[in-house]
Amino acid sequence: MRTAISVLMLTFVTAVGLAFFIAPQLASMTERLKTVFPNQPLLVHSTWINDTCIAITVQNTATVNVEITQITINNEPYATSSFVISPKELRTLHLYGTYKRGEEYTVVITSSFGKPLTIILKYD
Repeated sequence: MRTAISVLMLTFVTAVGLAFFIAPQLASMTERLKTVFPNQPLLVHSTWINDTCIAITVQNTATVNVEITQITINNEPYATSSFVISPKELRTLHLYGTYKRGEEYTVVITSSFGKPLTIILKYD
């Protein structure tokens, strides 16, 4: 009986000790991962629109490559092949089509990680 209680106490003490050691390490690792893999790695620098093109300049703020996997305009897929944006790189996306004055366009850019980037443009 004493042996069982001793083993149980040793297991408890070990678990508590490891929790105090591992919890701060996990929190530190989580914070580092947020800088490597932010929720939204793309930062919009500028946008413009005319009758035939929407141009969106984005920057990759992550410390790893980000792949653009899908673009939609007003919930319609925009035919584009995927491409990679390097860390800190600025890239202008040219979305060719027919755009009308007075209309609003919602562009959603989906990357290989993170939540989609939604941009709403009004063509005045």
